Amino acid sequence: MGGGSPWDAITYDPVLNTLYVGTDGPAPFNPLWRGEGRGDELFTNSILALDADTGAYRWHYQTTPNDAWNLSAAMHIMVAELLIGGSKRRVVMQAPKNGFFYVLDAKSGQLLSANALVPINWATGIDLTTGRPIENPAARYYARADRKWANRPGGLGAHSWHAMAYSADTGLVYIPAIDVSTMIEIVDVAGGVLGGGGGGSIHAGWMDELRAAPPGTTFGRLIAWDPVAGEQRWTVPLQLPVNGGMLATAGNLVFQGRATGEISAYDAQSGALLWQMQTGSGIQAAPTTVEVDGEQLLLVPVGAGGSLKYLPSFIVTADSSGPARLLAFKLGGKATLPERARLVETFARPPLPRFDEKLANRGAVLYEQRGCDLCHGESAINGPSSVPDLRHAGAATHALIGGIVIDGMRRDQGMPSFKGAVTMDEVKAIQAFIINQSWNAYEQQASRPSSAN
Repeated sequence: MGGGSPWDAITYDPVLNTLYVGTDGPAPFNPLWRGEGRGDELFTNSILALDADTGAYRWHYQTTPNDAWNLSAAMHIMVAELLIGGSKRRVVMQAPKNGFFYVLDAKSGQLLSANALVPINWATGIDLTTGRPIENPAARYYARADRKWANRPGGLGAHSWHAMAYSADTGLVYIPAIDVSTMIEIVDVAGGVLGGGGGGSIHAGWMDELRAAPPGTTFGRLIAWDPVAGEQRWTVPLQLPVNGGMLATAGNLVFQGRATGEISAYDAQSGALLWQMQTGSGIQAAPTTVEVDGEQLLLVPVGAGGSLKYLPSFIVTADSSGPARLLAFKLGGKATLPERARLVETFARPPLPRFDEKLANRGAVLYEQRGCDLCHGESAINGPSSVPDLRHAGAATHALIGGIVIDGMRRDQGMPSFKGAVTMDEVKAIQAFIINQSWNAYEQQASRPSSAN
């Protein structure tokens, strides 16, 4: 078993000559698969303080021991000077995926505060004496009779890799927060290596809440957090959960880009919206500011590309699916965005006839349960990327689908073997779902006036 990789948070503190490293959770997600006697599984989900010259251990703090919910602590770490209890303390601050905001003494690692950013149900709080979470026993789905639990926050976390910002002027941390739960369920895998000994696969339905939500529901938040008081100062609700990182400036401004395409400026003290512009492209990166020839510019990378394009339903909207661009703004700027060319995707006639809807519906469930959506996109629909859109799969691919999925015939092209984790009957059901999705796309394009069929 494994896990614990540091994939984001590595921060250098020049005052204490210390390197702070945030680590990912243990793998696989289901603790039962990680063996008995696993304990806290150090140093997963931890903040580690290391001597910058030698790498020697100084201290650590673990946010989520024996994690069962994918609540990584690999998010970036901030160093600041805060007035706590009448004394100035050098602290490290982190908002990991588990939903709490942590403030620790930078030199000793002492936990100073840990309070919930968003609604949480896997724990009721953090014990400041022991530093451990006060867990809700019901949240450990693998020990429940029904083997499922709707965890909050979900697999997306309450905060991911998107940059926070701290303003020494306001004393606030500005956080692009997420508020989406995940239904986690262990489902049996018939006849495979995962099938015995309490095995099965984890179905993490973290998109189900988005699908079922009534109009007007918000899943993201911009939170202005007071790290000394341990509470929210103000917040802005956002339609989609995964929005861009933050920029706080000395001019009492906070900037953030949204997944819905807007770049917005707020009053850093009150949260009042001061300016906003629709860019036509979903925004994930943080804005930055530079000075060129004595003039201050705001630079905003737009476009929800990379791995996020696999999951377009909650990363961007139809109105924010534009191209990746670097936009520059200045006071008094008069330039306008050029018209973006909308690419019209065309689909060839599918190589097989439609399958029975009952079989295809079973395939749709298996497609998500077996994790196909993580690479090939929700509902077999994904944006531009190096991973093929399965709705375009031709006759040769469908003829060899068992060999591709089970035997690893295209391993050298990045498609791993799922031997032992999926049966041929399940592959056929997934194929039925893909073919029917191909037919849906092929037939829908006929309604476009300029479609080329």
